[in-house]
Amino acid sequence: MRATVFALALGLLALGVAVVLGALILNSYNSGSCPAIPPGQPACDHTMTFGGVTFWIGATSSAIFMVGAVAFASGVGVGLYGVWSRGRRTPQS
Repeated sequence: MRATVFALALGLLALGVAVVLGALILNSYNSGSCPAIPPGQPACDHTMTFGGVTFWIGATSSAIFMVGAVAFASGVGVGLYGVWSRGRRTPQS
């Protein structure tokens, strides 16, 4: 069972890193010329069309980044649980 826990932890860590990298790559498309922004206004956000659907790059990459961060944190948590449970011995029946 211990190997299963560590395999799950490594899978979640790999998924988290891959998703975060994907979000950073997607966010790199959110650059280019923007009109002059008056003080106090939010920065401009570009759109992208993929598969006939237009979406805002900034908001989408932020949401994807959060999913990756949760997956990475879950992997760390599962890995720590595996280390913690390895040290605990349960009585044999």
